[in-house]
Amino acid sequence: MHYFCKLSPRGKWSYTAMRVRCALHPEYPDMIEQFVRMGAFLAQRGHVGDWEAAEHTVRVLLDSATDAALPPPWRERCLSHVGSQLELLDEMALTGEQRGLARWHRQRAELAFD
Repeated sequence: MHYFCKLSPRGKWSYTAMRVRCALHPEYPDMIEQFVRMGAFLAQRGHVGDWEAAEHTVRVLLDSATDAALPPPWRERCLSHVGSQLELLDEMALTGEQRGLARWHRQRAELAFD
């Protein structure tokens, strides 16, 4: 049995995050959308908090988008998903720490878009 099948839902999300972050299968760009959907699904089901899901998703996508070692099409695809996730972060930020983290991610995204 494949390793992935034995993982918990959160473990599968983490495994997919690693695959996105490292562009392990750049020939499957749909993996990025799958990663984003998995985070939303886990938050909806209560496996992770809404903030945790959105922040982790933004972090993985931005780290991938700004990694010069990854293929440019992969980086562009990751960057294309950041905007909607940043909006979610802004909406969910309740504490000063969360608002600061959301601002920091937004600044990183603006630099990546330049």
